[in-house]
Amino acid sequence: MPLSASGASLSLKHLKTTRTYGPINACLSNIFLFACGVLSFICPQVQGQVVLPDIPDRIYKVVENKSLALDIYYPKNTPGPYPLILWIHGGAWRMGHKGEVSIPLHMLGWGYALASIEYRLSFNARWPAQLEDIQAAVRYLRSQADSLAIDTSQIIAWGNSAGGHLSLMLGLARSVLDDRDTNLANHQFSTRIHAIINYFGHSNFMTLGPNHFRSSSSTGQLMGCTVLSCPDRARSASPIYSIDPSDPPVISVHGILDPIVPYTQAVELDSQLLEKGVTSNLILLPKAEHGGPEFIADTLMGKIVEFLQNAANPYPDSTYYPLVIMGDPENSQVGSEWTYTSVEEDGKSFELSGTFFKPRGTGPFPMVFLNHGLGKNAKSYGRQLGRIFLSWGYAVVSVNFTHAAHVPCGLPGPCQSIQFGASQANLARLKKTFELMTALPFIDSNRVVAFGHGRGAFVTTAFAAQMGGRLRAAAHTAGGVVPNKMKGVAPGDSVALKINIPYQIHHGSADLSTPLSYARRLDSLLEKRKIPHAYYKYKKIGNSEMRMHPAMLKRVKKWFANYTHKQKDEIVLGKENLALAAQFYPNLKKVKIRYALKEVKGSKLLILNLKNKVVKNLYVREKSGSLDWDGYNLRGQKQKPGVYIVQLRSHQAYIQVLVNLGDF
Repeated sequence: MPLSASGASLSLKHLKTTRTYGPINACLSNIFLFACGVLSFICPQVQGQVVLPDIPDRIYKVVENKSLALDIYYPKNTPGPYPLILWIHGGAWRMGHKGEVSIPLHMLGWGYALASIEYRLSFNARWPAQLEDIQAAVRYLRSQADSLAIDTSQIIAWGNSAGGHLSLMLGLARSVLDDRDTNLANHQFSTRIHAIINYFGHSNFMTLGPNHFRSSSSTGQLMGCTVLSCPDRARSASPIYSIDPSDPPVISVHGILDPIVPYTQAVELDSQLLEKGVTSNLILLPKAEHGGPEFIADTLMGKIVEFLQNAANPYPDSTYYPLVIMGDPENSQVGSEWTYTSVEEDGKSFELSGTFFKPRGTGPFPMVFLNHGLGKNAKSYGRQLGRIFLSWGYAVVSVNFTHAAHVPCGLPGPCQSIQFGASQANLARLKKTFELMTALPFIDSNRVVAFGHGRGAFVTTAFAAQMGGRLRAAAHTAGGVVPNKMKGVAPGDSVALKINIPYQIHHGSADLSTPLSYARRLDSLLEKRKIPHAYYKYKKIGNSEMRMHPAMLKRVKKWFANYTHKQKDEIVLGKENLALAAQFYPNLKKVKIRYALKEVKGSKLLILNLKNKVVKNLYVREKSGSLDWDGYNLRGQKQKPGVYIVQLRSHQAYIQVLVNLGDF
């Protein structure tokens, strides 16, 4: 069992008495440099206590006259055999140390043993040497399972950064190295693991961006070539290309502000795992970077433990921490459901729930709030209209209001009739939802609109008045305003007088629930203040018919497009592009390529795939201007979505940019 001591004020003399491993103290051997170059580790600690290995420096492999070792830690006061965490340290594959165990040590308290592995680094061993070492460690641990008290039915790979990548490769890419090679030590033992915990690891070398196009980059040093010069090798080292339905469940945790490994690596991995039928759980930390205290928070560790306890069962939910999104928001039929439970710093409590859709791709996308009326809820109304708005290119969010039917009321409340419609409780719910959803990286917070029906129309009007320019436009069916002296569920004149965004009104003349006079009054007030607006009355149309009226939807689509339309992205070929990051142009029908250099007439404009094969050859006939590529190659066949190279070759310059294109 591990022996630990109080950490902060330990002297070297005291440290030498904590273990009797030999003349060099085990703790001091754990000093290392993080990938960022900061000396920040002396001894691993959990809750202020120094924890040293129970079995240090156990040699599991000798290769090229170098001994590779692992350290083993055991939980206290718990009988074995133990489920095993196989920890793989990070460090861009070229630095780091097996003593970097401050993250997984937290699992000792949950009854897990820990084996931290040393592997060959890229400055003296090219890929796949690192995977060979990790697999050898698994075989060794299986071969010694009885003496080491390891439960071989519960082996979990866990790593951070480069270690996250290796954990994924170990679990998802067993075919990269043949387990049946009888020349390997302990070849009769499997390398199979039962779950993967991926902390901000690389999943696809092909989409990491231009920083990895250099041979001096971490991936370039690992492979001995770049993703452009050896794309096949890069794919073989990318876990995402080795996924199959038999793979173990995966949980990925990634900081949205990560400056080293883009969080999109985790999103792309999660999407592919779910598409192939593999259990996947995604946790994105909105304020976290490449490591930090967020990754050892108690709440997160609880989710890790819960994931491991359910690893044998489907666990498909995706989580945008602490906002939980359950299901696939890119499912065009049902979308996903979300929840948010929190006590804010000001003491306000929120228990929110709703539905969420997003278009396929990385965005950023415009977003619409769909605000339900009486007798409906976020799920029934959000899915009904959400599919339509999704087809228009919008992310769609709905939240349950105090008047939601057939679902828990939630907070803030109370859930009484006086709180229905444009109440402060419902406005607080909408504003919190706006804050949560616009923080997601694939949402364009400058292109948000709102739409509602009935009681939801009342909330939409009040929301538009409160949010000001933070909404681009709003529209509703079966709503309006009432004189200030009338108290009820509809907003008053004073609310309408605060609206300063474009607003569209739709009302059926046969509406028996919401008087037509409400809509006329709002129209009059907007006209008085010269706010851009439109008012449509539909003859002989009732309240429920208005909700999905085809003519209304056509008008709303055009109305919102006027205020959320974004000019088509262009690839600009000029000197400023020499250090351009990879650009993403999802779901374009055409790619406009604008060249901004002088005297380029007669130059070649080439579009190549990552194998440097020309798929389109365009000739520049003008000194300046633009060309369109419709996605068809030289043979008249439509190209598949993916990464392409755009080159301009002229007498003056040779310019190349990389673009990741969606469906044409």
